Amino acid sequence: MWAALIGLSLMSPVSNTNEDAIRPPIQPSAATGGTPPMEQRPERLTESPYSFAVTIERIKAAVPANKMSIVFEIDLQQRLADKQLTVEPTVILGLCSAGHAYKALTDDIRIASMLPCRIAVTERTDAKGKKAVVIHSMNASLLGAMFEGENIKTVAVEVDSAMKKIVEQTIAKK
Repeated sequence: MWAALIGLSLMSPVSNTNEDAIRPPIQPSAATGGTPPMEQRPERLTESPYSFAVTIERIKAAVPANKMSIVFEIDLQQRLADKQLTVEPTVILGLCSAGHAYKALTDDIRIASMLPCRIAVTERTDAKGKKAVVIHSMNASLLGAMFEGENIKTVAVEVDSAMKKIVEQTIAKK
């Protein structure tokens, strides 16, 4: 249901001839109507069974249990409203694991522009007035594949696992 409420944006990594060999191509799948399989998307979308506010609180509770911390919170709806622009409720949380960040940065400083990891929560309303709360989490494994550092791919897989667990714990029944 939520797929009809949100548009997927696929990022095209910037080409750099030395990196083309390590970057997995994003391949559309005929089975999904041209949408790449989940493991090749830059973000994962998960519908929450909880309200917008409860979903955010559950994410905040799950973060420390997965050895990460919240380094920023942006209420995008409020920020844009301050500029007389209207969007549906959207909160972006910046998550960090200092140890993982350090390992990644010492391998390839270019990853700095991708840090910290992010989870966004949106509340969308369809044309019939039905609301859906969606968790957008980044695919850290795919991100790690774009860089050459020795440890970066391992770090990316570990961070990706933590991000998945945070989302799983968020949507789990009480």
